[in-house]
Amino acid sequence: MNFEQKYLEAIKAFDAMAFVEAIQIYLDLLRNHKDRALKMRLEHEHARLVHNEMAIQFALQKVLIQRIRGDDLVTIDLAQFTHKHPFKIQYGANACAFLEHWKDGSDTFHKNRALAQERYTHLSKTYMDGQGNLDVVPGDVYAALWLVTDILDLETHLPDELTGYVNLGCGCGLFDGTFLQGKRNCTPASLIDIDPAPELSISEQISIHDLTHTAFSKEWTGYGNPPSLVLSIRSCGFLYGVDSYDSLFRSLETESQVLLDVAHRYVNETVGYFESIGAKTLKHPRINESVQLLEFRF
Repeated sequence: MNFEQKYLEAIKAFDAMAFVEAIQIYLDLLRNHKDRALKMRLEHEHARLVHNEMAIQFALQKVLIQRIRGDDLVTIDLAQFTHKHPFKIQYGANACAFLEHWKDGSDTFHKNRALAQERYTHLSKTYMDGQGNLDVVPGDVYAALWLVTDILDLETHLPDELTGYVNLGCGCGLFDGTFLQGKRNCTPASLIDIDPAPELSISEQISIHDLTHTAFSKEWTGYGNPPSLVLSIRSCGFLYGVDSYDSLFRSLETESQVLLDVAHRYVNETVGYFESIGAKTLKHPRINESVQLLEFRF
């Protein structure tokens, strides 16, 4: 069976709700033709959506197995789905405790939670004789749907090397722990959020990934050297204007990079601000239609 036939077989299986079969076929495709599959993902919108849905289903299945086993630490290894960063999501009880109510109030999160429960129920009935049909944990919904999508959308734009890192509106810190693990774990990193509630979750990420130079703060205080990467996912430029961190952005040096999820109402203002301080603007695809993923390079 050639590449095209196997790709179509995976899509047909997914559409028929044969989720485990679809993932097995798609993973086999990635093992044998990963470069071609990922190249197609970058070039075609439909292929990007297929890849994202397969990764989400893969993550849900991995989480469900670990919940049935009663694992204290949940791990979702996305290395097969990513281009250059071997991302591995890991989180425990503190992240889940924070996320229990953090996103529970939004319509989008309710829809995502319902989708996860639907997939869990289907997998339980089809492959486990109705056993293990657990209630969905909000932390798992965030990790398997929101975080997986964020990682796949952002990862090709993230630098291989860092001299410093700041996340504005870091929330529970799962993206940061996933990105900073491994060879980047010694990078000076400031995770900033005005809400002190995620501090325990961030401490958990620091411990899990041995992030030796990562710290949580409620504000940017300008300490140390300016970062080479500033990131904000649905926060700075989405909930509020970028001038809130004017001193940070003006401190950035040549070849620094800023990646922001920008709400449509803030696009012109945000682009104008960064161009006024000498940055070049790049726009990247984002599956989340409520934002534009904008990159600014100095």
